[in-house]
Amino acid sequence: MRLPTLTASLLSLMGICGAASAQSIILKDASGVDAYELSFDGVAYNDDGTSTWTYTFLELSTGKDLSHWAVGLQPCHRLADGTTPGYDFGPDGSTGFWGLKWDVEEEFDGDTFEIVLDRHHLMGDVEVIAKGGSGFDTGVLPGPLCDEIDGEPDDDQSDNDGGMTLKAVARDFLGTMETPRDSTVPHPDFGAVPDAGFGHYMGNLSRHLDTFLKPIFNGNGAKVLSQWTDADGQPIHPCVFDDDAGDTPGVLGVLDTGGIGSWGSFHQWFRDVPGLNMSGEVDLVFETQPDGSFLFSNAQFFPIDDALLGNTEGRDHNHYFTVELQTRFVYQAGAGQYFRFTGDDDVWLFVNGWLVIDLGGVHSPIEQRVELDRLSLVDGESYPLCLFFAERFAPGSQFEVETNIDLWNPPLPTLSAQYD
Repeated sequence: MRLPTLTASLLSLMGICGAASAQSIILKDASGVDAYELSFDGVAYNDDGTSTWTYTFLELSTGKDLSHWAVGLQPCHRLADGTTPGYDFGPDGSTGFWGLKWDVEEEFDGDTFEIVLDRHHLMGDVEVIAKGGSGFDTGVLPGPLCDEIDGEPDDDQSDNDGGMTLKAVARDFLGTMETPRDSTVPHPDFGAVPDAGFGHYMGNLSRHLDTFLKPIFNGNGAKVLSQWTDADGQPIHPCVFDDDAGDTPGVLGVLDTGGIGSWGSFHQWFRDVPGLNMSGEVDLVFETQPDGSFLFSNAQFFPIDDALLGNTEGRDHNHYFTVELQTRFVYQAGAGQYFRFTGDDDVWLFVNGWLVIDLGGVHSPIEQRVELDRLSLVDGESYPLCLFFAERFAPGSQFEVETNIDLWNPPLPTLSAQYD
C-alpha cells in the first residue's frame, strides 16, 4: 500500500472534462539533457470535412541538434493537402516508431508543423518522438485518434416508444483460483483484492482513450472515501466539479491501483488475447421510461452464463468478464442530456474520448452521473460514448444504466467466438 500523498492523484482527476490539458512537453536528447520543447497548438475542424492539427517544435540551446521528430499517426489516418511538406509516413527505420516523421536540417532551431487529415478525427492521447544524437525520447500529447467525430445513427437501434437495443462485446476470463481450461490460463486481475481493501478507486486510468478508443492504465489512483456530488447530492466525477453550481468536493484516501496488477495486465481486459480470454456479442435492451428516458437494469448481470469459457468453477454463473460498449450520439445543447451508471465492479465512461465517470475498484454497487451540458461539446455534433465494465469478484454483478441520450452502435469488431 502506498502512502497517502494525494496531490498528483487529485490533480489528475480535476480539470474540465473533454478539454485537453495542455499541451507542451520537454524531450531529452541522447545524453539525457532537456533538449527539445514540443507543443500541441490545437485542432481546427474545417468546413470541407478535413481537420488541421498544429504542433510547434523548438530546439533548446542545452542539447544536441535534432535529427528528426514524429507524431504517432496510424494507418487509419489519411493525409490531405496542406500537411507541412518534407515528411515520411510509416515506420521509422532508426527507432521502429510508426507515424508521421519530419527530418530537419542542421540549422533547424524551431518551426510550426501542420497535419491535415481528410476527416474530423476525435482527439486523444498520441505518442510523439524526438531523436537527437544516437538516442531518442518519447512523450504524449493530444492528437488524432482513429475514430471520427461525425457519424449517423441506426434507426433500428433506438425508439423512444419501443426502447433501445445496443450491442456490446463481452470478454470472458478465468479467475485467479481457477484451473486452466480450453488452452486458457487464469488472469491475475480477476479475483484479486486491492492492497487497500475492497472499495471505490479513482484515477487509475488516463483521462482520455488511446488511438483505438481503448482505456489506458496509469496506476495513479486513490481510494475514494467520499464522492464528489452535485447540488442535488448525486455523485459526479471531479472533472465536472463546479463550486459555483453548489457542488460538494469529495475526499480521497491512500494511493492504490484498485487491484489492477500492471499496464500489461490491464491492456488485456478489452482486447482479444488468445490463451487469456474469449469474446462474444451481447445485447443490452433498454426500456423506455414514462419520462422518455432509457433504462437497462439487471441486478444479476451475467450475460455469458453457460457460454464462452463456461461458468466459473463452483459457481452458478460465469463470473470474471468485461463488457465494452462503443456507441455514438448527437449532442443537443441545453436539452439536459445525462448518463447515470450504477453497478459493480469497475466502470469507466468516456465521452468524446474523455473520462467522465470513474467507478474503478472491486466494490458493491455505487453510482456516478454526468450531465453533457457540463462538457466541452458542440451543439449538433456527433460524438463517441464508450463504456468499459469489469466483473472481477464473485458473487455479485449489477449493471444499471439510465440515460435520455439516443445512442447507436458503430460496427462491432471481429470477435474471437460467436455463440447463441
